[in-house]
Amino acid sequence: MQEMHPNYKKVNNKNISNKEEASILSEFESAWVAYERKGNKQTSLRYWKKLSSEDRSSIMKTIPLYIQSRPEKKFRKNFEGWINPTNKMWQDE
Repeated sequence: MQEMHPNYKKVNNKNISNKEEASILSEFESAWVAYERKGNKQTSLRYWKKLSSEDRSSIMKTIPLYIQSRPEKKFRKNFEGWINPTNKMWQDE
């Protein structure tokens, strides 16, 4: 069995550094707060980690537009559903 460097860990079958993981977690927290924390945080984080950096960037740009289009939080999708890597709802109009 191959030993991994202590500054790296496996996420979605990719080796990422602790610094990269901290960046992903920081981005997630920013998105979670901007989206106004609607949904299941653990599931949302799991999906967030599966997304590419381009998708995460696109989501960050789209959150304000989505919130503006649905000012009442009760009409917004739960965050985990909206960012689900399979459905990619943030790309819908």
